[in-house]
Amino acid sequence: MRISYTGSDSLALGMSLDKVITKKILTFHGVRVPESTVISTVEEVDRNTMSFPLIIKPAREDASIGICAESVVYDVETLQAAAVDMIKRYSEVIIETYIEGREFNVSILGNNPPTVLALSEIDFSQMPSDMPNIVSYRAKWIKESMEYKGSQPLCPAQIDDGKKILLEKYALIAYKSMGLRDYGRIDFRMNSSGELFVIDVNANPCISPDAGFARAAEACGMKYEDVISSIVACAIHRKKEAHCI
Repeated sequence: MRISYTGSDSLALGMSLDKVITKKILTFHGVRVPESTVISTVEEVDRNTMSFPLIIKPAREDASIGICAESVVYDVETLQAAAVDMIKRYSEVIIETYIEGREFNVSILGNNPPTVLALSEIDFSQMPSDMPNIVSYRAKWIKESMEYKGSQPLCPAQIDDGKKILLEKYALIAYKSMGLRDYGRIDFRMNSSGELFVIDVNANPCISPDAGFARAAEACGMKYEDVISSIVACAIHRKKEAHCI
């Protein structure tokens, strides 16, 4: 419709929403992702050859929709039970190796070149011991829940320079290879060996004043108004260059 807009285009939005496509693109560009398989029937669970624990989630959803404490499974029986429920609701689901460890959010602003903002880590220290350390739907959206209280962000993250450099490097590769523009966020898990895995690419993360993206910018000394102005400026620049967006 030739209406100008900020943020990633429809192709990047569509690809990043599809976890199967995202994994293929990132792997091609040398970015590690958890081992995974896609199923659309419960019978396919029996073909699983990956070691437990595993996490099961919708193949094409956003904002932690469909992810709960029961998404992390430790044996075949619980995997089958989770698969029955999830396939019924989402048709196609992805089963992947659950990376136990630290979780980081890497926010990126702008283009040519994009800028990595302050790194953020999810603090799971207050998560109840009977719940997995994941950012589930309740952890993300239900402020009264134990999951929400047990998954608070720490920004800037306390991490050594070597791992910080790697997080920034692979986040930028993911940002560019997925075709993101103006702003985005790449989420990582780091296992006990220090290996980094991208678990999600967010082409349109929330940019409200109280969201993680604004928090990462503030930690870099940016005012919220400057963040929004920068995003708008990116779109204006594209319009001047191409006469359309």
